[in-house]
Amino acid sequence: MSQCLQWDGKLELDIPEDAKDLIRTTTGQTRLLIAERFKQFEGLVDNCEFKRGEKETTCTDLDGFWDMVNFQVEDVNKKFDNLKKLQDNEWQPLDVPSKAIVKV
Repeated sequence: MSQCLQWDGKLELDIPEDAKDLIRTTTGQTRLLIAERFKQFEGLVDNCEFKRGEKETTCTDLDGFWDMVNFQVEDVNKKFDNLKKLQDNEWQPLDVPSKAIVKV
């Protein structure tokens, strides 16, 4: 969450609007992940431990759900890494390697 606050502070800087949009998207996705997915996982752990819920929640269910959450965590981490690269590049778009076109 502290990473979100750090990046939110950069919204006050004189940077391109595209960069601000990327910051808002990344921090918003992170906050949603924390607020929704982790809360949902906590509920599933309780269901598993205390045998609550409409259906039995197994450790396998928890493992599968965590794999999905972890994928989303990795995604936002990559987005924060890309924001850092963009900042290091003075907010200029990063060069994307072009694909070679082969004529036949």
